[in-house]
Amino acid sequence: MEQGPYSVPTALIIGASVAGLLAARALHNNGWHIVILDRDKLPDAALPRKGTPQCHHAHVLLRRGLDAIEQLVPGFEKALSEAGGVPVNATLDWEANFQHGELKRGPSDLNFITASRPLIEHTLRRLVLSGRDIVIHESTHVTHVDLGDQRTPSITTTRGKFTTPQQVALVINACGRNSSGDEWLTKSGYDIPSREVTKPGLGYASCVFRGLNLPQGTQALLTMYRAPDFPSAAIIMPIENETHLVTLSGLQGNYPPDNENEFMEFASSLRTPRVHEYLQYAERISPIKRFRKDTSVFKRYDRMARFPNGFLVAGDALCSFNPIYGQGITAAALAAIKLQKATTNGIPNSKSLQRIVASAYETPWKMASTEDKRWLDNPGLTARLSHHLIDTVAKAATRDAAIARLYLGVLHMVEPVNRLLFPHILLRAYWLAYFQRGV
Repeated sequence: MEQGPYSVPTALIIGASVAGLLAARALHNNGWHIVILDRDKLPDAALPRKGTPQCHHAHVLLRRGLDAIEQLVPGFEKALSEAGGVPVNATLDWEANFQHGELKRGPSDLNFITASRPLIEHTLRRLVLSGRDIVIHESTHVTHVDLGDQRTPSITTTRGKFTTPQQVALVINACGRNSSGDEWLTKSGYDIPSREVTKPGLGYASCVFRGLNLPQGTQALLTMYRAPDFPSAAIIMPIENETHLVTLSGLQGNYPPDNENEFMEFASSLRTPRVHEYLQYAERISPIKRFRKDTSVFKRYDRMARFPNGFLVAGDALCSFNPIYGQGITAAALAAIKLQKATTNGIPNSKSLQRIVASAYETPWKMASTEDKRWLDNPGLTARLSHHLIDTVAKAATRDAAIARLYLGVLHMVEPVNRLLFPHILLRAYWLAYFQRGV
């Protein structure tokens, strides 16, 4: 690509992650020129890649996330479905077992699509890169970004055939949880940000099955943890090519194995025996892949006293969740929408822009970190009260389809969390959970 000054703002995005692609599309929608750098050779099909080490595992694209991506990239939902994604309904098609049993099923508008992470990423990448003025440089490893006092950052060392454009309005770090962003900050004379941290001690193991015989009317199964006695969970969900992706997970070092016999033994130890029952007669068609994520981190770049000009941090480089709650892609999409709105009429200063983007992660981080605190000996009074209220609604949701729909709507982020605290909801939940035991 011939480099030089552009008549429109130029953004240089480090990382062709989902967060990087969505940020690219957000700015492109406002007329920006986009240059994306990624260290991988990106596959031409829906295949795993090195830069997404968790790509073999279940990724749930929540309804709110699907809506947000569709807003940024019109046609994405249809394209994902046509590529093999499976349309499902959260309250009808899922056997959903939470802390206190299976949620009551009933009709709802909580329709979404299940697919493998490689298919989600490939579909999004194909649509985003089809736009004019979006250029991607593969096999390009950014080793340092100079965040000095100049007007905008400059990339000083890369591997690959790339020359930094002469005019860059914004550099976005979207290269994941193992980003070197903090090192770039310290070498440029900035402090590193404070951190909010939880340590769920999560490990998971996944593989793909064919011929999995679920009951009629059931397309997927979810069984969640229950503190303190059940630190194991599982998800079975349909993906492309008439197969099912199965992910077993455990907290607090209760890691599922990659040996087939031990994998099945782990499945038999779950709260519901049905996971093992469904798997034992199906055909495993992929290796069992493992992944560990012991720590979740929200890096508070938005609270730094001094922040570099022309720099922004997004995606897992900013906030890396406990992935069992499926919020990462949705949070990245919501952040991209905020980015698009904030840059519609110009370029805010970087500190303000970082605060705007970080605000998209506040609610999902609070939801996930509050759940992670269930495993602490002393989670604190606020967390204990939150757990009690959530458990009350979860109990009621096993008996009332309307409350189950609201509960899942909050998890899919289409309903605000505080709706669970509305007086009429709480009164009905308490009645069902504690006074109608025989119902």
